[in-house]
Amino acid sequence: MQIRLNRSVLAIAILALLPVTSLEAQQIGTLTGTVTDQVGKAIPHATVEVRNESTAASRTALTDTDGKFSVPDLAAGTYSIAVSSPGFALTTRSGGKVTAGVTLDIPIVLSVQTLTTSITVNETISLAAATAPSGNTLEAVSAKTEVSGDFIRNFMSPLADYAEYVNLAPGTFSLNPNGIGLGQGKTFFRGFSDGQYTMTFDGIPFEDTNSPTHHS
Repeated sequence: MQIRLNRSVLAIAILALLPVTSLEAQQIGTLTGTVTDQVGKAIPHATVEVRNESTAASRTALTDTDGKFSVPDLAAGTYSIAVSSPGFALTTRSGGKVTAGVTLDIPIVLSVQTLTTSITVNETISLAAATAPSGNTLEAVSAKTEVSGDFIRNFMSPLADYAEYVNLAPGTFSLNPNGIGLGQGKTFFRGFSDGQYTMTFDGIPFEDTNSPTHHS
């Protein structure tokens, strides 16, 4: 007895016996790459997200100590890659073609993240500046210095006599040979001799028979 087998039937039978996993392996590829900074130094532990541009299916991987990553078992298609790492700007790549049975290698360079700092300056004027002795104004018809009561109360010693206040005016100085408040304070104004000037407190002349240059 003679047995004949049809060749096409035999081929189908052999194909049916092949493992399913080997057939699937022929439809997948791998995407790899190296993540570095702008000077070529590897960036470890960077997050790499691979997304299928057709199906939106995504996979995530981390770079190793050499900055390398690998995403295997990807269905053939077009993929985009997004890479992030602390201190670096998010970097994306698109249009990566993964082919069945082929490894696609894509190098990624991350740029240092740009930091934006906003500074708000609120103008404040201290009490000392607001009440400080003021000099001439554009309307003044003679040289003068005004020492405010607020400045005296807040920034002068309660034991001070008038000669110490006068010292706040430019070109003046005073001496107290007997000590402050003991009646012999002498005040001098540069460019003026005794009796050539007057002083007023709240508009009231402050003088004595010896003129204010000699006695307080």
